[in-house]
Amino acid sequence: VIYNRRGERVGRFVVRARVFVLAAGALYTPVLLLANRIANSSGMVGQNLRIHPCVFVSGFFPDSLYGWRTVSQSYGIEFWERGFVLESTTVPPGIGVLSTPFLGRELMEVMEEWRKVGSVGVMVNDSDSFGRVLPLLPLPYGLPRAGMEALVLYRLGRRDTRAAQEGTVEACRILLEGGAERVCTGLARKPWVRGERDLEELLGMRLRATDFIWSAYHPQGTCRMSPTPESGVVDSWGKCHDLENLYLSDASIFPECVKVNPQISIMAFATRIAEHLAESWRW
Repeated sequence: VIYNRRGERVGRFVVRARVFVLAAGALYTPVLLLANRIANSSGMVGQNLRIHPCVFVSGFFPDSLYGWRTVSQSYGIEFWERGFVLESTTVPPGIGVLSTPFLGRELMEVMEEWRKVGSVGVMVNDSDSFGRVLPLLPLPYGLPRAGMEALVLYRLGRRDTRAAQEGTVEACRILLEGGAERVCTGLARKPWVRGERDLEELLGMRLRATDFIWSAYHPQGTCRMSPTPESGVVDSWGKCHDLENLYLSDASIFPECVKVNPQISIMAFATRIAEHLAESWRW
């Protein structure tokens, strides 16, 4: 289905082939299927969205680090039993500003010192948070858009919010032990941590999901794999239950949330599906 920039349906684009592989990612693979009304007898297309919610903690050190000039993500610590992973990651000032709760003069003062920052990302494992993806047609208020857009709905669970809080405390502790003079938590209710007393106070606070400044990565699961057509969209080879010659090959087919960056998992599934296609379709 073809749409113009105003969101109007203007025609169809037809491709004829023996077999099709759709790999538009966990956000746009379900949008394409839903817009074309295929492969959704289970009602699961676009459901089961899983992501990795993330918050950033920034330590301010005595000396200039210029962390964005080096390897930005080179080390991590896994806290599997507590539901989060800590990853060293320093970003340029223009992006780092988004992880702070400050405005006006206070924000200017913080950004003037950003060259001294070393950051840690707290990546939550997504245990009790869920979402879904829908095609957004048309956009409200007559806003123009290029092609079809995805409407992403996601709700953070209490367990994942608590994991973010505990991860923030651990990240602050690591940065302070490493020599940071103060640490920006990203929380408006307690923006700075300078010592153990602050860490204890932060850990004891009753925080809600809306208290954090979130970013999100690695969407997956929106066309999940299942043994039966009633409980999912594709079988273990990535073939749609409803169509014999349509395969999906991206993170949308994951049945659950992969706890780490899924790039290797995506490539493993893609390789497996490609080998299966080469064998079963005799190419």
